[in-house]
Amino acid sequence: MAIASVYGDLLRVPAVRRQTLSSVVAQVTQTVAVGIALVVHGSTGSLAAGGVAAAAFALGVCVARPAQGRALDRRGVRPVLVGCALGHAAALCALAVAAPGGNAPALDVLALLCGLSLPPISQAMRAEWGRSIEPAARSAAFSLATIAQELAVFGGPLLLAVVIAASSPRAAVAVLGLVACVGSIGFALSLPAAASDAEAAERPGRRVAGALLALVAVSFLLGSALGAVQVSVAAVATEHTQPALAGLLIAAMSVGGLAGGLTYGAVRSGSAAAADLVGALVLLTAAAVVLALVGSVPATAALLFAVGLGLNPAITAITLQVRELGGGAEGFGWLSAGTGSGTALGAALAGYAAQRAGDPGPGFAVAAGSCALGLALVWVSPRR
Repeated sequence: MAIASVYGDLLRVPAVRRQTLSSVVAQVTQTVAVGIALVVHGSTGSLAAGGVAAAAFALGVCVARPAQGRALDRRGVRPVLVGCALGHAAALCALAVAAPGGNAPALDVLALLCGLSLPPISQAMRAEWGRSIEPAARSAAFSLATIAQELAVFGGPLLLAVVIAASSPRAAVAVLGLVACVGSIGFALSLPAAASDAEAAERPGRRVAGALLALVAVSFLLGSALGAVQVSVAAVATEHTQPALAGLLIAAMSVGGLAGGLTYGAVRSGSAAAADLVGALVLLTAAAVVLALVGSVPATAALLFAVGLGLNPAITAITLQVRELGGGAEGFGWLSAGTGSGTALGAALAGYAAQRAGDPGPGFAVAAGSCALGLALVWVSPRR
């Protein structure tokens, strides 16, 4: 009842309700890299080319996020989000149109543009709610932002699959781009026209900048752990010769993430964010260590649920501290860039480790090591 009451109070505010719903629609292309890979593979016949295009998309997102955040702080949300929304939809449609030519370098450039123009919805949402929502409700608000992002990550691939089944990957990529464009513009219009953060736009002091850098490094390590877990889950499914098992195991982690995010936002306050981050990292490290040692599928599912329980509170705790430090949308952008680049590195390391050992255990060990390093960094940080 307490959880329902906390989030019910938030969602009864018309602006918060509109922003939450439109943000889910706006973020359906966060996982469009899968569709891009399918389009490029279909046009070139090369899985490697599809992987390069997906990597180009991810690189574009990581590079753009800090600059987009600074633009949000300086210029306000509407011009930035509307411009990104139109550019993102145009780039995805251009990719779909150009795909039959089979020109892999040109498709890679378009994929990069898709990533560079991905609208920074979660950054804008957290920056706006950090300004407009009172500190006592900020934990719940930031948890709600994380949950909206997870719902989009869940719904985007479903929409992609439906359109592919009805038409083709090219059509699916274009449709997702148009849906995200409509959602992004709707989200932008639901925010105050002059929403910006002049204080955050100023360069932070040396001490604050150091604390922000430490939080970005922790986000990088969390992303590395997430990428390692995702690849290791695929290795578990391959080991049991049941590809569909990967989806079920990731679903277990997602359910844990929803439970952890909802509970954390309802029962914790922003003033305890630093201590909560330590606790979440302890849980993540312990769960990843045991994942590296166990082999049964039920135990793996239960431990992945525990990973989800710790992951979303850790992300929320970090964003709360960035807001406390006055990082603004640019600070949240650096967090996104850190998480995204960490995910790519963790996935690569875990894939290599699992391939060398012929077992998913070393991949999970990469995740455990990343979480342990994050815990150590938080512990020694001057803003601990």
